This record gives sequence, C-alpha cells and structure tokens, in this order.
Amino acid sequence: MFNKVKSIIFNFFLFLFLTGIFSPANAQDCKTYGDAIVNLRPAALGSYNVWDSVYGEAQDDERFVDALVLESGYVLAVGERVNKDGEKSLIWVEVGRNGRTLWSAEQNIPDLVNITRVLPHEKGAIVLANITPKNKPAHIWIGVFNKSGVLQSTSSIKGGANALTGYDIESSKSGKSYVVAAYAENKKSGQPGWSMLYRINLKGGVMSDQAFVIGSQNAMHDLQRMENGEFIAAGYMNDAGGRKTGWVMRLREDLGMMWQQQYTRGAGAEFHKITPLAPDGLVLTGTAAGTGGANHAAWLAVIEENSGNLSWQRYFTSKISGYSGRDVMVNADRVISVIINGKAIKDPLESMPKPDEKPNEKMAEPIQPQSADMIEHIRLITLDPRGKTLDVQELFNGLQADAKRLILGQNQERIIIGETKVSSDVYSEVEAKPVANAEVSIKPQVKSEKIQNLQGWALAATSAEPYKDPCVTIPVTLP
Repeated sequence: MFNKVKSIIFNFFLFLFLTGIFSPANAQDCKTYGDAIVNLRPAALGSYNVWDSVYGEAQDDERFVDALVLESGYVLAVGERVNKDGEKSLIWVEVGRNGRTLWSAEQNIPDLVNITRVLPHEKGAIVLANITPKNKPAHIWIGVFNKSGVLQSTSSIKGGANALTGYDIESSKSGKSYVVAAYAENKKSGQPGWSMLYRINLKGGVMSDQAFVIGSQNAMHDLQRMENGEFIAAGYMNDAGGRKTGWVMRLREDLGMMWQQQYTRGAGAEFHKITPLAPDGLVLTGTAAGTGGANHAAWLAVIEENSGNLSWQRYFTSKISGYSGRDVMVNADRVISVIINGKAIKDPLESMPKPDEKPNEKMAEPIQPQSADMIEHIRLITLDPRGKTLDVQELFNGLQADAKRLILGQNQERIIIGETKVSSDVYSEVEAKPVANAEVSIKPQVKSEKIQNLQGWALAATSAEPYKDPCVTIPVTLP
C-alpha cells in the first residue's frame, strides 16, 4: 500500500512538471523588477581576457574608435593618430586572433576632427568622419576604402551655413544606401541645435534629408536598423528647463517619425547606444547624472519596440567612480552585455558632453589614483533578459583604459575597441659640449625621457556563458 501511494504521488508531480504547472522555473524569481540601483563592488585588477592588442608609437597619440570582424575572424580596427603638432589622420590596423598586428595603413584627411564609425561596403568599408576646414562650417566626410585600407573615393555632407557633426551611419535593408545621423547647429541664429538624417548612396552622395526641428535642442547619438527596414534612433532632447533627457524615436523606412519618447532621469541623462532585444524589445545604454552631488551612473534600460514604454532599467554606480554606458549588445541566448567606463571624478555634471562633442569625450578632472577603483577602467557587465546581473568583469591596461565599441567575435568572444594610456621611455641623442684642447672625438650622449601617451587598444573578453532561461516554459503535451 505504501509503495502504491508513493507511485501515485510521484506520477502526480511528474505530470505537474511536464505540463509546466510545477517546474524549476516556478522555483526561480521570474519577476522583472522595474528600477534598481546597482552599487558596484570595488574594482579588482587582473580580469582574464582571451587576447589584447596595443597599437601605437610613443611620440603620437592613437585611439581605436570602431572595428569590423572579418570573415577570417580577425579584427579590422579603424581609429585616429594625432601627431605632436596636433594633426590627425585615419589609421587602419588588422589584428589577428592572438592580438598580433598583421598590417596597418594610414590615410591623411585634411582638417580631420574625429572618426566616428565604420561599416561594411561592397568595395570593403565605408567610414564616417567629421572635418572642420579653416574659416568654414564643420561638415561630414565619408570615405570608401578597399579591404587593404586604400582610399577609393570620398564625399562630403555639408549644411550650408550650419555646422554638421556626424554621429552614426547605418545601412538600409536593401544594402543599396546608408542613413547618416547628424547634429546641425547655427550659433549665429541662436536657434537650438537639431538632428538631421541623410540618406546617401553607395558613393556617399546625398539622396534625401530629414530635419527634426522640434523647438528644443536634440541629437541622435545612435541609429539602429530593424529587421523590417525601419529605424530606431537614440540620443537626447532638452526639456523645457534645458535639462538633457533620454530620447528615442522609431522611424519608418522612409525616415518619417512613427513615435518618440522622452526619459527624464536625475540631473540630466542621454542614451549612447541601442540594440534590439528579441522578441519585441530594445535595450539602451547611456549616462544619468546624479543629483545632490552623487556620481553619475551608467544607465541601462529596456523598452518595448512598438510603443517605447519602459520595461525595466538599471543604474550602475559606486561611491568612488562615476560610470558611463558606452555600448551594448545581445547574443543569441538573449543575454545582454554592456560596457561601461569608470572614472573617479570631482563633479559628475562636468562629464555630460556638449552637443558638438562625442559622448563622454570631455570628462571632469580626475582624482589622483589611490586604488584600482580610482583608475579609469572598463567594466563588462552581463545580464539576463529581466535585468538580473549574471557577471561583472573589470578590465584595466596601463595608466587608464577607455572603451568605445563592443562587437561580437567569430567565436562569440566579446571584442572591445578603445584606447589606453601608457608610459613609455623615449631616447634621443644630444650633442655633447666639446672640451677645450681635447684630442679625442666627443660622442653624442643619449638622453632618456619618460612620456605618457594614448595608444589604440583592442581586446577579446571571454564569451558569455551559455544561458537557458529558467523562466521560459516549453509546453509539453502528454499522450
């Protein structure tokens, strides 16, 4: 009798388990918590990565700003070189799987201000950059390169009397055109700056444009194409009091607006990057300035793609460092990876960029490092689709590190593109002073000088652990 009762109980719970009425998922906390402030633990030196690569010369500053993953699995990084006279040029660097530089190339671009993005092109790659000619308004430069980094053609997008700053470029669904997100400003008019979208052909020629003059200052920092050909734009808009608020727009394929939403946070906030989160969400990262003297926080939010309604948001901060969200991506398991930059600052509001600056290019005066947490560093944070933190890694190099982009490698490794500050010894020959009546020849003396400069940094962090969502129940039909 006892064994029969046990058998009935066992079969009953087996039935509940198979039908999903009772399962391990029900034992999990599957609730999505809307808002949470995550106070990060102190940073620790020495996080593991698959490989890293530092590129540059001691006399110049170099930075990587974007990259493509090639069919070979190698990384083609694009960036800037700044020589001792302040002149900038574009650099290409191909990095192998072990972090070794395979080849590099340099392209002089007169009056270059900064490189912003690179995308694949039928001839190789297309690069978006900004230039400011002497005594002329700033405008956008577009270059098409072959796979060896050789310039094939150039074009410009100009705004007449308006200064233009290009923030992002995205391909159309057809692959026959690109869309450029830009910021326009005319300081003489006193009108608030506004966003512009330009559709260009494969040679960079302007096919059409769309202005977003909405009565307050606004900018699109990132543009993302959806699977159906529509676009999502993310950035900021000033509210009635002049405070920055996060701003998201959904656009038709012809660039007409479908909806827009503002997201007010703290003393000021803006989005820097956006990417889809299947099946019907969008995940964004940016920066929210704290109130009452608090450090600014890296901001991560998930919204509904059809309405812009907020699903959940997280703020990553600490007592010592201010953080800023730089880039975000989602893998096939719907695991979210976000890179944030940490820096000890005196005034968090000073770190909010001006409209004509790249996000977080201008930071507040750093405090002298006393611990790992006070060194400018990168944190790679992994979360599940409901915002639960799965893993946090700290990435350091040299005197400081700064991340610009996060891309998925061929082997699912998470590749981070940016820059690092290093200390180098520079040696030079100095002519020795002749000695009176000396019969021996005087050899030049070697002078050593220690300098600090920026160098391009690329690294491959470990891939996110395989993730099976315990809160997704697969229905089972019993015979």
